[in-house]
Amino acid sequence: MFRFRIPILLITIIFLTACGPRKATISLGEIQRLEVSSSKTIIVNIRNVSDSRKVVLSGENPAIPQLATIKEITPVSTSTIVAQIRNAWGNVVADIFTEKKVAIIVKNAIEESFKRAGYNVSNSAENSIPIDVIVNQFWAYNTDNFWSFIFHFDINVEIIGNLAVLQKQQTFSSNIQLRSVLAAAPQSYENTINRGMDKFIRELVIQLK
Repeated sequence: MFRFRIPILLITIIFLTACGPRKATISLGEIQRLEVSSSKTIIVNIRNVSDSRKVVLSGENPAIPQLATIKEITPVSTSTIVAQIRNAWGNVVADIFTEKKVAIIVKNAIEESFKRAGYNVSNSAENSIPIDVIVNQFWAYNTDNFWSFIFHFDINVEIIGNLAVLQKQQTFSSNIQLRSVLAAAPQSYENTINRGMDKFIRELVIQLK
């Protein structure tokens, strides 16, 4: 089986690389909403989520958020970029965007995390504790050890608010790595990010309790 993988993989990589970097859009799954009863009297309002990721024009380090299909970095171009596909030689094959802005994806995850941790989450600022979120990292990428692809997803956020739990800790991170013998494709990142966000929420819930 493996003796056929290398020629096929090389042909695919050469074809995609010859075409130059392209843009692809993925649709991430909706966050699973769990029915949980509030165990706290505290009401929080996710007031603002800012995407503060430092996105650069394409570089050599795949772990850094970057773009290869544009010539100028703007807030519009960076608001939905979430991943990059690279071939076995480290060349960029595609920039991967999402249908929703990263700030919205993270906001939904933070709200669900607070709910699962027993807090009441309100859309109103009245009688609630305002919570601000800064997204420092939200990025997926692949590396290749020649026999398989490794898909990575890293997320790092700061959660700021007048809560006892946030006086102890404000920075929360999570990461995931998945392996596959199949060539990297946009759909690979749907699975990687979806599973990475699910892990992030589960870990954040524990830290917010």
